[in-house]
Amino acid sequence: MSRLLLAPEAVWPAYSFDMNDRYEGAVPMGSLLAIPPDVKIDHLGLSEKGMVVARAAQDYGVYVVDRGGDGGITLKAALDADDFLYPDRWTDAGIIVKHL
Repeated sequence: MSRLLLAPEAVWPAYSFDMNDRYEGAVPMGSLLAIPPDVKIDHLGLSEKGMVVARAAQDYGVYVVDRGGDGGITLKAALDADDFLYPDRWTDAGIIVKHL
């Protein structure tokens, strides 16, 4: 989620955003995004771990909490205590983000 997608505002449950990042988009920090129910996630070619994250994103949604560097987002999934998932290092994350 790049600065071009994020709005310069926050909605609950977020209470702030990075004031100096020149956000230009329409999605405020704190927004709830989900994979639409008509997306057949079992046809996306995801790994087993990717299916777990995608199913959660489809059933419950994910909150926008950070833009994750210079142009992406960071996903945190409770698959184990130190499991940070970056789209540029984990192909499934990029697929999931495209369907939110």
